[in-house]
Amino acid sequence: MRHRVLLHGYFGMGNVGDEAILAVIIRELKSKGFEPLVLSANPQRTMKLHGVSSYPDKLFSSRFWSALFESSLLIFAGGGKYGGRTIRRLCLLVILAKILGKRVEFRAIGVYPYEWAGSPIVMDMPRSFNDWLTRTALKIAFTLADKVTVRDTFSKYTLTLSGVFREVEFEEDPAFKLEPVSDDSALRILSHHGVDLTHKLVVGVNLRTLDLKTRSKIVKVLSEVLDWLVEHDAEVVFIPFGYGSTSKRFFDNDLIVANELKNMMSYGYKLKVIDVEYKPQEILGLFKFLDLSIGMRYHSIIFSIMMKIPTIALVYDTKILELLKFRKENCTYLSIDKLSTVKLKNIIEKVIQHKIPTR
Repeated sequence: MRHRVLLHGYFGMGNVGDEAILAVIIRELKSKGFEPLVLSANPQRTMKLHGVSSYPDKLFSSRFWSALFESSLLIFAGGGKYGGRTIRRLCLLVILAKILGKRVEFRAIGVYPYEWAGSPIVMDMPRSFNDWLTRTALKIAFTLADKVTVRDTFSKYTLTLSGVFREVEFEEDPAFKLEPVSDDSALRILSHHGVDLTHKLVVGVNLRTLDLKTRSKIVKVLSEVLDWLVEHDAEVVFIPFGYGSTSKRFFDNDLIVANELKNMMSYGYKLKVIDVEYKPQEILGLFKFLDLSIGMRYHSIIFSIMMKIPTIALVYDTKILELLKFRKENCTYLSIDKLSTVKLKNIIEKVIQHKIPTR
């Protein structure tokens, strides 16, 4: 009988980065003869994207318990884990799994001791979780876990400061191992969305839908900058990394800010938007045909680094700075709080003057 492995993460929520992590781990497990089962906020969505068995990520679901009982290993697969409520829920799952005799692993997770709800937060130094309940849960669950790897030093020190004293290894975000689709497949997608690669410059843009005040500033600056690029014969394509989950979680849906940007630009009718949800391998394939990437989302920056595209990272979260400490090839960054039309234009001029790749 094949060993089943249960995967837990931010899956089924339309997040390209988390689906990229999942795709890589599924491939790894299958290559070793394991059968992956995925806990998901939207099992149908997950099955469509990955072709694996998927179950509701709900403690009160009988299918959740069925999947847990059937599995010999529970993997918390990558991604950022924010705030006490999220951490306590993960710790409860660890304890339940260990009571049932399951092996438990954390793979390349990010641990950040603050709640995140759609506004920029960048911390220079790690700190412990504030409440004793979360710290206690962390100590118990992470001591019980059979393996813990994190993707950045901030996360390692956050765990240590919160009282987790055990071996914690570093592991690069699994998305770095994702394989893109063929050039022909990527070109078909670009053509379907009207992207014209004959322009002097092809620019990919990814923005995240943050709180109203922040995104109003972002949209104003980017609309001016992108209009300027269009006037210099650039083809601009918006590539979402969040296709939306629920109406209350506006920050999961990049298409909200894409539409605002399109409406604000003088040349908004020329902005191409990838408004269909594709597999992460397909999204990665698109980056090969870009000359410049301007990105906010963590994994949009990873994808452009992987494809060796000159990149301008707009930093809105601690995890972006942590990523760029170790992987900043061809990458320049600008904090959201310092974002202005003049500054962004100056960076673009410096980047494209020296780093336009030859396709």
